[in-house]
Amino acid sequence: MNETAINWDSVPEIITKDQLYRICHISKSTALYLLRSGKIPCEYNGKKTRCYKIKKEDVIKYLENRKVFPEAYSAPAGWYSGNYTIKLETKIPESALKNMRQYYTEMLAQYPDVMTATEVSTIIGYGKTTVNYNRDIEIFPVVNAMFELIAGKSPYKSPTDMGVNMAGNCIVDDEVCREASRKEIVRRYFKCLCEQKITGTVKETERYKLELLLNQADLTVGQREVEKQAHARSESTGGAPAAAIELPDGTVVTGKTGPLLGAAASALMNALKVLAGIPQETDLVSAASIEPIQTLKTNYLGGKNPRLHTDEILIALSSSAASNEQAAAAMHQLPNLKGCDVHSTVLLSGVDTSTLNRLGMYLTCDPVYEEEDRKYHKQ
Repeated sequence: MNETAINWDSVPEIITKDQLYRICHISKSTALYLLRSGKIPCEYNGKKTRCYKIKKEDVIKYLENRKVFPEAYSAPAGWYSGNYTIKLETKIPESALKNMRQYYTEMLAQYPDVMTATEVSTIIGYGKTTVNYNRDIEIFPVVNAMFELIAGKSPYKSPTDMGVNMAGNCIVDDEVCREASRKEIVRRYFKCLCEQKITGTVKETERYKLELLLNQADLTVGQREVEKQAHARSESTGGAPAAAIELPDGTVVTGKTGPLLGAAASALMNALKVLAGIPQETDLVSAASIEPIQTLKTNYLGGKNPRLHTDEILIALSSSAASNEQAAAAMHQLPNLKGCDVHSTVLLSGVDTSTLNRLGMYLTCDPVYEEEDRKYHKQ
């Protein structure tokens, strides 16, 4: 083809895929390969038609380079039949890989460890939409598999068809989503630290990634009100274990370790009282009802801790509800605990953790045991 015959003055600065293959005298499939492989830079908007925007200057550069290195722009075997899978066809020498790594390390040193789509776009030269589209292509098989698992068959065949790249449009309250994301980052960081303590296995990679996210989101441990209140309650009781629960309206209720209840069980009962409008000094379960349960635990079941766990105090509360209207009112508030954040200043037992999870509460714990010399996690 003779590129000099093209009247570039008549070609607009931004063209479509259809204009591209006509100008370059190539097939539609070849044009698609050049755009998707990045050999011709473009901006992808996610629409089903006219979805590619290509700069005229990039087309001119492609035609010039194609004259010198035509093989560099040839579609690989299998592309036209639909059986193409991406693979590295030649082995790159180890020395070249080492030099490339050093080059990119120096080039990316000025950027944060976790980058936005805009920052990636600046580095690689593609539009922000193209960067997002490439991410959608990577996640599509996962989402597609979820459809097959749930419905038995996926109705979609591509990221564009399914509209993965339009998922952001489903967000109706951006600030609520951002706040939920920030809380989830903190929860996962605590979970990682606790798993390290429980299992004795250091999870350096996972912890490092979560610390990057914390820094990127400008978050610090101890920043949440539920953490502050839990530690304040612990300090006021001489460092004894304490727990705090943040209710839906933002109110934070705390609980301390006592002779009858553990910190988590105490906080749970106090939260139910607040939700039901019951004064804190009211005993929903009498000490006389708790003492036989403690005797059963220590004298007959071989337990060493006489204090009631969360599941045990809820069973006692349900028993009291049969004859106590206030206890019944507190029981009815259990569904309102769903989605509440809970923080404990010590690692909780498997029983307490399971109970709070079943109530739909989000638990975080400091990665320390109540007894400093404990070497294992008690279920």
